[in-house]
Amino acid sequence: MVIAIATIGPGIDEMCDKYFSQGHYLKGMIYDAIGTAALINLMRKFWLDLVNKAKNEGVGITRGLSPGNKDWDLKAQKMIFSILDGSSIGVELSENFMMKPIKSISVVYGMGKNIPIAVVDHDCADCEIKDCSFRITPRLKERYKVDIINGNNKLTVEVER
Repeated sequence: MVIAIATIGPGIDEMCDKYFSQGHYLKGMIYDAIGTAALINLMRKFWLDLVNKAKNEGVGITRGLSPGNKDWDLKAQKMIFSILDGSSIGVELSENFMMKPIKSISVVYGMGKNIPIAVVDHDCADCEIKDCSFRITPRLKERYKVDIINGNNKLTVEVER
């Protein structure tokens, strides 16, 4: 099992707070989106590094699971913070089990023999946040069949995209 706490630090939180307090909501939202994208990219790189390590060691790795996602209660943050010292990277846990800085995440990966290597770290199809601006949905294959009939001749064309 791999357990991690990651953050991009307090800078984005400070910029968001600054712009929101000044009434510049669009700028605040832009900084918030930048922070989310940065955290997603950080975690993607971390997971890819773990995948490479798993391959080198001949083991598999699951997708990441985080408290508050799916059916895992947010209170599990307390357990993760009892194992890892979040304060060593500037992350604190509130009494409501929320992390500060906001752009922080805790995650658990399963790693070992007889575990396949997950194709992706996060599958948006499993996520309950349907209106997430970072949502990536798999491209569905579309198949078209066109019959062209000219007198007694018939031409069938199938196209897959």
